Amino acid sequence: MKKEPKSLRQILRKAPSIKKLLQEADADHNRLIQLRQMLPAELASHCVNVHQQKGTMIIYLNSPAWASRMRLISKKLAEKLEVRYISCKVQASRTQQKITTRTTSAARHSDRAADLIESSIGQSSDPELDAILKRLAQAVRPKH
Repeated sequence: MKKEPKSLRQILRKAPSIKKLLQEADADHNRLIQLRQMLPAELASHCVNVHQQKGTMIIYLNSPAWASRMRLISKKLAEKLEVRYISCKVQASRTQQKITTRTTSAARHSDRAADLIESSIGQSSDPELDAILKRLAQAVRPKH
């Protein structure tokens, strides 16, 4: 009887550093759901991402116009969400990201991300996964 194949997410959850990143992503996703429930439907549909760090919530919207509207209510929203400050930023949609230059997308990579991925190499008994993680770490490391 063949084993059911595991998803990449299931495999990566076993690596402590990747597990932490996935937990942060899950927490951000839950915050986004909570935020959207608190907003008018018209504004909620333009919230594409959210991240919280040290008392500041960063809300990413899909256009500058919607980011401006969010800024208008950010003070009251911060009180409801019990955060010190809300920062509104624009995050291009997937369609817009496809037409951006390679330089722009490379700027979002970091040494920290590459280090976290590299620290996961060897934590699995699958050499193929280790090779994939090594290539991924090289791809994410910024070119200085």
